[in-house]
Parts: sequence; structure tokens; C-alpha cells
Amino acid sequence: MLNDYILQVQEILHDASGSFFSTSKITTWINRARQRAAADSECIRVLPPSSAGVASYAVTAPGAGYTAATAVVTGPNIVGGVQATASVTVAAGAVTAVNVVIPGSGYVLAPNVTISGDGLGATASATLLPAVQTVPNQEVYSFTTYNPFVQQTPGVAGILAIRQIAVYWGNLKPALTYRPWTQFNAYYRVWPQFSNFPSVWSQFGQGQSGTFYFYPIASQVLGMDLDCTCVPIDLTSDATPEAIPAPFTEAIPYRAAHLAYLYAQRYDDAQTMDAMYKQKLVIARANSSRSMQTRTYG
Repeated sequence: MLNDYILQVQEILHDASGSFFSTSKITTWINRARQRAAADSECIRVLPPSSAGVASYAVTAPGAGYTAATAVVTGPNIVGGVQATASVTVAAGAVTAVNVVIPGSGYVLAPNVTISGDGLGATASATLLPAVQTVPNQEVYSFTTYNPFVQQTPGVAGILAIRQIAVYWGNLKPALTYRPWTQFNAYYRVWPQFSNFPSVWSQFGQGQSGTFYFYPIASQVLGMDLDCTCVPIDLTSDATPEAIPAPFTEAIPYRAAHLAYLYAQRYDDAQTMDAMYKQKLVIARANSSRSMQTRTYG
């Protein structure tokens, strides 16, 4: 994708041979344009996992007298999740390992593991894969904490903004009410801090250093849906994945050309390229957000 961008920018600048603008400078302008386009259009959206499957099991007591054993894993916390299953390894009468067969999904809390067989005393515990969850008695959360989750999407560098938060209440997952920070601070944080299910949230820190707050503070581990607007990693070669989806990519060469003309002090041309960039973003948003028929029947 990077080489395609470079060729498009060179074509716009009428500099196919790179006589006036080096490839390295054009690459820098392309990456700056991509950051700007991602922020302006909010076109990179990621919803990190709020529940998980089982990553591994640990034998907490090997027991004795086993020739064979089976493991039963309790079901997921969320309706629609997949049941995890496990197998058991026995050696010299003791349970030596519990192995993941099906990791399952929909777990917010680590499941219980029960080992059965012709021996006695074997126990095991489960560890979940990472998921986006509340921390008991913690009021403030940082965007950077959840960057590893959005970075699982190829080409995504991190979170720029959070549009909405929903938190599990049992099998319900209501969207929390957003309040601007000054209102949140005056009307919610003024009360004594207590723990319960969160119902209101607010953002304080801005941009990629953003933070958000809950009220009430979560009293337990709860799965969270974070509707994230993200920024992309820089392109260094054609092998670097592009997180910005088409048709928003069509605007990027014009923003890069705008930066090139600013560098050359050709301000009228720079202004023209900026207008083209904005027009392309408007068209891309219109093309990707067509009118939806919300209800077929009255």
C-alpha cells in the first residue's frame, strides 16, 4: 500500500521521477496524512473483546491413585458463550497436566475446574485469555491499558477516543450514560465514592493519553465493550498492514500533497490540495454511511 500511496502523491505533484520531492519525505507526509485522516474521519473503529476463552490450566494439587481422570469446566458467564473443555494427563498415579481442548468463549471470570477419576485429591485452576474488564474499586482507566487489545487488529497503533462504553450486568450489557467532565465532576464525584455497577462515565485525559472515569466505581470484575476510534501505525513498506479502510484511503494522497506544497512554500497549491482532501473525506463518509431503512413494517 505504501508504494501505491507514493505513486499517487508523485502523480498529483507532477513529480513521477522524484526530482523535487524525495521518496523519504513523501513517505513522512503520507504517514502524517494517514494520522490526520484517521482522526478527522474516525474511520478506524475497533471493539475489543469484553470476554474471553480459557488460555491455560494449572494443576494446583496432583492427587494420588489415578489411572485415568477427566476434567469438567463450568460454563461461561455470558449467554451465547461457548463451553470450555479440557483433557487430563495422568502419570504415576497423579494428575500432571490439564490441557485446553476447546478454549470456549464468553467467560468474564475464570471457570471452576473439577477433576474426576479413580483417584483422590487432584485440583486445578483456569486462566483466561486477556479481555477488556473493569477492575474492582478502580475509578479511572487509561486508554493505554487497552492499546494491546486494539493492536490485535492489523495496522492499529492505539486508541484515540472512546465513543461509547457498555458494561455487563449479569447477562445484560447496557450502554452507560456519558457526561462531560465538568458535569460529571460536579454532580457525581461530589458524592461519597461507593462501589456498584457503573452507570455513568466521563472522559478526562484527551487524545492518545486519554482517561475515563466510572460512577459508581465497579465493585467486581465486569466485561466492558469499548467502542474505540483508533489511529494507525506508520507504513514503512508494502508489507505494513493498512488499517484505514477504503474509500477513506483516497483522501490520503491529497493531504500528503498539501504537506508537500507547504514545504515548497506553494501556499495556493497547498490550499487546493487541502480542499480536495476534505472533499474526498466527505465523499468517503457518504459512500460508507448510506441511508439505512430502520424498519420495514409500520
